[in-house]
Amino acid sequence: MKNTHTVKISLLLLLGLAQTTVHAGEHSTNRFSVSARAGFNIKSDFRYSATTFAGASDTTPNGDAYNYDDGYVLTDVSGNAGGMTWYWGYDDSAAQVDTLNDEIVMTRTDNIADSGKNDMDGSTPFVGAEMLFSHEFERSEDWRFGFDIAASFMPLDFEDDSQFMTTDATTTDRFAFTGGTTPPTATPGTPYQGTFNGPGFLIGSTPASSSTVTAPGAAVNVKSELDGTLWGLRIGPYMEFPLSDSLLLHCSGGLSLGWLDVDVDWQATGAISETGGGRNSANLSGMYLGADLLWLVTENWHLTAGAEFEYLNDWEGDFGAGTASLDFTRTLYATLGIARDF
Repeated sequence: MKNTHTVKISLLLLLGLAQTTVHAGEHSTNRFSVSARAGFNIKSDFRYSATTFAGASDTTPNGDAYNYDDGYVLTDVSGNAGGMTWYWGYDDSAAQVDTLNDEIVMTRTDNIADSGKNDMDGSTPFVGAEMLFSHEFERSEDWRFGFDIAASFMPLDFEDDSQFMTTDATTTDRFAFTGGTTPPTATPGTPYQGTFNGPGFLIGSTPASSSTVTAPGAAVNVKSELDGTLWGLRIGPYMEFPLSDSLLLHCSGGLSLGWLDVDVDWQATGAISETGGGRNSANLSGMYLGADLLWLVTENWHLTAGAEFEYLNDWEGDFGAGTASLDFTRTLYATLGIARDF
């Protein structure tokens, strides 16, 4: 009980001392501000890029998928010792055996999708809030000097819905076999299928030659969304200049830090149908320059309005076949709020 009374008395003495100091001094040295903060020129883009095998859905006797439209060439139990494999198969020996060059011909068709970087549409401006503490070190009749420290948050919301054309790329690979030997026969509906454990007819495990031709593909629609929050911290010195008895110009600059928390979702439909997304976070850093006008409306209260330029390093995140990025390198902010001297 005695300790409780001691604490209460100490707090009362501290409060009384603080009030005496403020009233006895010629001016207040601290200021606290709360402002709405609107951000401009924050940019985002999204890119979808994927290559999918558009060929056969057949499987080998061991259950592995074909890696060519008309067959497969895979790694056998020996690890393709000597650069040869018996774990291969094809659909039509009459069409795929080049007896003149002693080669097996395989074709593979890939669907190549690349949307390029598309600018995502976002709210303009993005509206958040900021709390600012200012402490004065020194003043004269014409200027005041101190430091600022501010914390802020800014919700972000972007989306894009775009369409683009894919490219069909057909690759022809040729695999050599030993001259004077005859590959197993295969006919449509009765393929030759070598096994993982073998043994079987050996061919080269890598193409002796390869060529690719491309053709226009089909349309793909990609819808992407980015939602996130940018938390900010800035600290630096300020100079303040009285413009009149009730109007002040507050100029500041210094270090700017950010913590970004982002959720991304995307969906591809049309020639390709898949979805993806995820969550990502990152630390950002940079600098800021700002200026505020403060209008004294009562003895200790101000209305404030200001502008700020901020540079933060940009961000990029991979979400499967989708890549999203945010550009904070030329961000402009406008603020409007209230401040109290104490």
